[in-house]
Amino acid sequence: MSFKTKLAKAACGSAVKLATQKISMATGLTLSRPTGVFVAITNRCNLRCKQCDVPFLAGRTKELSTEQWKHILARLNEWLGTAVLRWSGGEPFLRSDMLELIKYSSNLGMLNSVITNGQLIDKELAEQIVDAETFNVSLSIDGMQKGHDFVRGDGTFEKVADAARFLKHVRREKKSDMRIIVKTTIMETNLDELPELVEWVRRHGLNGISISPLMENLATDSPDAKWFEKSPLWVKDLQKLDRVVDWLIQNAGPKSPILNPKAYLAGIKEYFRDPTVPKPPDFTCHVGHDHFRIDPNGDVYLCPLITSALVGNVAQNSPEMVWKSPEARKSRNEILTCRKNCLVACQYERSFAENFDFFLKLFE
Repeated sequence: MSFKTKLAKAACGSAVKLATQKISMATGLTLSRPTGVFVAITNRCNLRCKQCDVPFLAGRTKELSTEQWKHILARLNEWLGTAVLRWSGGEPFLRSDMLELIKYSSNLGMLNSVITNGQLIDKELAEQIVDAETFNVSLSIDGMQKGHDFVRGDGTFEKVADAARFLKHVRREKKSDMRIIVKTTIMETNLDELPELVEWVRRHGLNGISISPLMENLATDSPDAKWFEKSPLWVKDLQKLDRVVDWLIQNAGPKSPILNPKAYLAGIKEYFRDPTVPKPPDFTCHVGHDHFRIDPNGDVYLCPLITSALVGNVAQNSPEMVWKSPEARKSRNEILTCRKNCLVACQYERSFAENFDFFLKLFE
């Protein structure tokens, strides 16, 4: 099955699932199925980025084996059909079986997206990624060289830029439809560089850039509601923020590499002014009816920001059983009443028109 056929099937399935999710949210019945399956396959990482604490989670849980993951992937496919799996870490390519799992999932008919810091991708690995029929590689790039290297380490921008070039070259050489996307986090240290990064993505012929604001770290057992006041990466120059966000909004659209909807970008201004301001009373969060996040040991959460709400484990029960469990229903109800002002890009609820525009950009 070709990429475009899989993507078309995934888009149609997503539209049906979104409609069912609306009914589920209105009735309280568990009629919906997730449109997003997020697999954090490892917490191990080869970098120690200033804005991320995931590596500190490494060692807290045991990672599942290759065969356990294959069993889980087969059951996900039976339940969801052609769905998008979003592999992340840590750094997923630290797992020696990452490509084997992507290939296995691709052969089942699923679309595989992998988020990577790009530091391990040379020409040989790029060829293997394409050969595994990876649908989408998302490279974490936090600004141009100065801003990126400041948070991720000296020389990391050059390596991830090389990774983009290797992937693009192999994609062209093998006539692959694989997408190459940049994911970036808005911080005080890269604010000036965002317009240049957007143009860099366009100039290098990549398929898009997804932008999200700095979020609180999650490895701590004692969350601090005022974490942003202590973060040196928090955006403090609000006038500059407004200018940059206005530029992003002005340059977003159907022919733009910017993948975020304009309404999402506009919300970044208010978020950086005070992330503790709750959502309005009439707001209902869709994540409990949409997301399915699997941790390295198979634990499942519906929301990555409510890590105390474990709803099951897919190494012990089927994904569908976990989704319909009493624990999942309890977590779903908690999420529906949540008013936290979070702007994790993958959690923004796109309208049908925004979803159509998003899939169209990936389809081109």
